[in-house]
Amino acid sequence: MPLLAQYGGWSIEIISRQLLSEYLESLAHLSITTHHRHQAIIQALFNFAVEQGYLTVNPIAGIRRRKPDPGKEEHDTDQVVRYLSEEQLAVLYEVVANDTRMHAIVRLLHMEEYIKYERAIGVPALFTAQHSLTGEVSRLSYRQAHQCFRKLIAQSHILKGVRLHDLRHTFATERVGLMALEELRALMGHENIQTTLRYQKVTSLRAEEVAHKALNILTNSENKLL
Repeated sequence: MPLLAQYGGWSIEIISRQLLSEYLESLAHLSITTHHRHQAIIQALFNFAVEQGYLTVNPIAGIRRRKPDPGKEEHDTDQVVRYLSEEQLAVLYEVVANDTRMHAIVRLLHMEEYIKYERAIGVPALFTAQHSLTGEVSRLSYRQAHQCFRKLIAQSHILKGVRLHDLRHTFATERVGLMALEELRALMGHENIQTTLRYQKVTSLRAEEVAHKALNILTNSENKLL
């Protein structure tokens, strides 16, 4: 719809590859998943135009998809899933213990206490924030939650590099193998089962780590007996 709103009045033959490339670059504010979906829809639209004889070639064909921006906590689906270790989770729970809102976000525990004492009255959003100058209360943005999270985890070197989104990965990693992949897919809200399958790779890696750890313990025990 944004593309049609901007170029819908143009003749389709004059919409060039460069124009579409610049248009996609203007969508940097979108998440990488939404951006890729947006590009795929546009490509399908022009594929249809080629099939119907309006164009001889698809001007968007071959344009590379936007790469993930680590600064926005984006990643490729083929990358190994990042999740928190038990030690990191324990430390994280400690550093957010005195921040009721962030504690609720991180663990989704003590929710009743947060709603009773910290949630702003009259605002429909579950998590809210108050502007430091105007005093206006509004929905907590991801940027505000991210800043608060980064400030809290800076208290521990063990949490260095941990991202807020890693909590979601940790949730899925802990549950893969305990339920059917289709059930996990629905629980995580993944549209594509391939996204959920990433966590199987994590399970294999964790199994290997546990096996090595058990082998080391066994070897050390045998050495002590000798």
